[in-house]
Amino acid sequence: MSVKQDFYAKILSHNLMIMLGWLAQQNIDATTQHRKHIYQVNLAYTASKLKNRLIVLIEMAQGSSKQWYLSLENLVMRISLAPEAIREGRSFKRKLKNIKNDIHYVCYKN
Repeated sequence: MSVKQDFYAKILSHNLMIMLGWLAQQNIDATTQHRKHIYQVNLAYTASKLKNRLIVLIEMAQGSSKQWYLSLENLVMRISLAPEAIREGRSFKRKLKNIKNDIHYVCYKN
């Protein structure tokens, strides 16, 4: 039962993240049209902001719709303030470390 609940919670949060990203992308396109690179929504930032506000948004949906709308609009504006540039023509691949040969654990690194 809890696995099913976690699965549906993850699907719900992912769908909300994509919808908020779509709304924020419209703001990003309008504000960055004069720049050199094309910009897109930073999904990691969106997920971070959504996880802090998801429960509050669900609770507010039952109450005042104006306050809920303003909170949602504030979240979309916050997401659109942290765009991510799409850089064309990248030729160098990332060097992925072999985790087995890494002598430092992540929690001990500065």
